[in-house]
Amino acid sequence: CSNTAQEDMSITTEETLVSSTEGIIYELYEDNKYARVIGYEGTEENIIIADEYQGVPVNRIHNAAFRDSSIISVTIPDTVTRIAGSAFSNCNYLKEIVLPPNIMDIGDYAFSGCSALSSVNLENVSWLSIGRAAFEDCTSLTNIEIPSGVWEIGENCFSGCTSLKSVVLPNGISQIGKYTFYECSSLEEIVIPEGVETIGSAAFERCQSLVNVEIPNTVTNIEDSAFYFCYYLTEVTIPSSVSYIGYSAFGNCNRLENLVFENPIGWNAWWGDGLVVQLPSADGLSNSNTAATYLRDYSN
Repeated sequence: CSNTAQEDMSITTEETLVSSTEGIIYELYEDNKYARVIGYEGTEENIIIADEYQGVPVNRIHNAAFRDSSIISVTIPDTVTRIAGSAFSNCNYLKEIVLPPNIMDIGDYAFSGCSALSSVNLENVSWLSIGRAAFEDCTSLTNIEIPSGVWEIGENCFSGCTSLKSVVLPNGISQIGKYTFYECSSLEEIVIPEGVETIGSAAFERCQSLVNVEIPNTVTNIEDSAFYFCYYLTEVTIPSSVSYIGYSAFGNCNRLENLVFENPIGWNAWWGDGLVVQLPSADGLSNSNTAATYLRDYSN
């Protein structure tokens, strides 16, 4: 009877990892209350992460756990709440990621350099922070829809995503951070949602295919180089809520011909190093072509 009990226990322990791909390395942490993935030594390209290890839930994929690996797909269990920094960075063959509903945090550089990643499914998330450069240089990513459950998008998050054409941003974010869409050279249109107050420095710099941008009347700051070198941008309306336009915010937007200030009176622009430059008179700013020329060419 004793031997049978031992055999049963062995089977149970083994079955705990039946659904997990061989070669995934787990460890217990936080006084053995939880488990996390810390590495991968296997050869399988389509991997499955277990939801439980040694009787406790697997709730985290640790720093650099799969970095530089050759995996093509990964199944992440619903128990996972955090994907830590660089967890999947430079996984050059990873094609698709579906995030579990309980995920709360994607760390800095988590998927950066995943050059084959073409699909990111966020539709099930309900409360999520996306870290700095999390999807930087994912050059095969063509579109992404970010649901309202995402409350923070880190700086450089999608910079260098040169195939990204379409983005849906959620209500609830208060800013578009520095370099968020820097050099997204295929991005054609962006709708900035109500609630955004700041468009950060170089947020859309060198988005050379950007034709249309809608700025809501909650935006107060458009920072340095925010739309620098958006070559195909032809018209923009600056809502009356905007009180600050940074240095070269629309510099080298060579095709910008119509720029409408909803409130053309009492404007100042800041052009670096604290230098304040008085914009043209209200009459000049009321002329959309004059306003466009001023912001387009005042780059140095």
